[in-house]
Amino acid sequence: MRRLFHFLLFITPIALVAAGFYYRVPLSAYLREKGLLKGSAVQPGEVDSSGGKAPGTSLQRPPEMRSRPVPGAPPTTPAPEFQPLEELVDNWKNVPKRAFPDRVTLRADAEASLTRDGRTLGSTRIPAGSRVVPLSLESGELEIATTASGTTTARVPVDDTDFKEQIRRNYEVWIARQNELASARARETASAPPAPEPAGTVDLGTEPERAPDGSVPLMLESIRSGQVTEIDPARISYWKWLGQQVIDGEIYWAGVVGYQTDTIFGIINTEGKALIRDGKVERWVYSGSEEPIP
Repeated sequence: MRRLFHFLLFITPIALVAAGFYYRVPLSAYLREKGLLKGSAVQPGEVDSSGGKAPGTSLQRPPEMRSRPVPGAPPTTPAPEFQPLEELVDNWKNVPKRAFPDRVTLRADAEASLTRDGRTLGSTRIPAGSRVVPLSLESGELEIATTASGTTTARVPVDDTDFKEQIRRNYEVWIARQNELASARARETASAPPAPEPAGTVDLGTEPERAPDGSVPLMLESIRSGQVTEIDPARISYWKWLGQQVIDGEIYWAGVVGYQTDTIFGIINTEGKALIRDGKVERWVYSGSEEPIP
């Protein structure tokens, strides 16, 4: 009996260790549940202190740490960046002439000189409320004229006119326009519909030829002929052929050019789309917004 007791005393720890190794997770969980082992229970997919892994599971990143697309997220196209107006015009010391409004309104009477061939012939008063032509801005004074010919001119404080207000308003409209164009291009790029099948009842003519560099001679001819004045062939950066597209319910052959253009507040990059039928460009529109290009 004593020998049996010694044998059991010897073999029991070995059996427990072996069982613990084989049934590692269930045993450790059982011992923790009974308060015989400290520490938190091993969860599926976790590694226990011995370096093992819960059987029947795989190591995975917690759901909150997994990357996944956000439904409805906008395209990751950077929005255009714009300088504050005062920086752009150097605190009204350097307003580009192309940004001048066609006419400004006087807020106070102005004394104007009538000149001809460089000689002053007399003077006249321009009453407040008159619409006059801005000619130049220097040292806070705006040179104005009653007509574009500039024979009757005066110099007035710029704040005695609505010159600044008009430029601020035009700049806000211009920024909104550039943001709208950028958003439209991003939407078009992100979710451009497939080109429609050729319409059996619409004869578009032969598909325009494309040069090895991707340019479309028919579109280039249209630009050079002056059909569109904003696009300069020398400032085109890329060409993109779209095939057939439906614009305003009408089907056309369509191609795009990316180009730089001067605006009243600087140079911007934009896209123009040519709409083609019967071997000629019918019209040019901005890519995205599809508004006419001048």
